[in-house]
Amino acid sequence: MQGKLFYGGINIKKLYLVIVFFVLILSGCDSNSNTDELQNPKYRNPYETPVNITETEAEKIAFDQAYLDKLDSPVIPKNWKTEIRSVYSLKYDRDVLVYAVYLKTAELPPEETMFNQVYYISTDNGEIIESNH
Repeated sequence: MQGKLFYGGINIKKLYLVIVFFVLILSGCDSNSNTDELQNPKYRNPYETPVNITETEAEKIAFDQAYLDKLDSPVIPKNWKTEIRSVYSLKYDRDVLVYAVYLKTAELPPEETMFNQVYYISTDNGEIIESNH
């Protein structure tokens, strides 16, 4: 003989299975689940990066690197001020906050509207960031 019947001929076992099925599906739809972490792992907003070095220190690091790169008489052009911006880092595979230091060398004509080298210096630790910009 069959188990106890409910309305319309549905037995208790089928009703129990349907309820368990919906509970399992709804628990997968929980907003507190780890799906955000899987889709966007450890996203860090670049503007949350600490600024541990000054603009002057970043410019000194850029001049030191320009010397190592054997650039001829590097100077910061008057029309291109050092600025803080976000760039994509090839090493860290994410955007990082940097000082963009624009340098002009003796190879360029004397117009102040040009620069031929830009160094991205991390605001966190002063590291030179290689970017695809």
